[in-house]
Amino acid sequence: MVIECWTLKKRPAVPDYPPAVTTDRKETIYKWEQRGLSALLESVTGQDPGRPPHPPADGCQIMEKQLAAAKREIELLNRKKALKIGTLQLLLGD
Repeated sequence: MVIECWTLKKRPAVPDYPPAVTTDRKETIYKWEQRGLSALLESVTGQDPGRPPHPPADGCQIMEKQLAAAKREIELLNRKKALKIGTLQLLLGD
C-alpha cells in the first residue's frame, strides 16, 4: 500500500506587488464591489414582498386557444364528413 503525504503551503491570495500597485488595485476592486452590491440592493429594494403574482389569464388563455383550435378542427371534420355523406348519397342515388 502506498501512502503519499502532501504538505500544504500557506500562500497569499494575491501575489506580492509593490505597495502603490496593491493600493490602486484594492481601490479598484472595492469600487467594483461597491457598484455590484449597490446594483443588487437597488434591484431588491422598492418592491412588494414575496413573489410577483402571476396572472391566471396566461394559463386560461393557453387553454382557450387550445379549445378554439379543437373546435375548429371538429367543425372541419364535421364538414368533411357531411361532404362525404352527400357524395355517397349522390353516387348511390338515394
